[in-house]
Amino acid sequence: PFDGLLSVRFEIPKSTPVSLLLSDAYGRTATQWHAQEPFDAGEHTVQMDYRQLPPGLYYVTLSTPDGRWTKKVVKSN
Repeated sequence: PFDGLLSVRFEIPKSTPVSLLLSDAYGRTATQWHAQEPFDAGEHTVQMDYRQLPPGLYYVTLSTPDGRWTKKVVKSN
């Protein structure tokens, strides 16, 4: 669970463009950040402030040209 500040940690094997998307439980986009932004190979952590979002279930999706990864997250009060 996160209470406002969401941290996403990921590792990529090669330099590539990365997109991160936060969507609600109904699949609606809450926000997108780092849209096709190039990242160097290695481990990365990005943080976003979501205090304005209501509590509930959300999905974080990380996309690269090589694939997509989605993880469920819960925003608490």
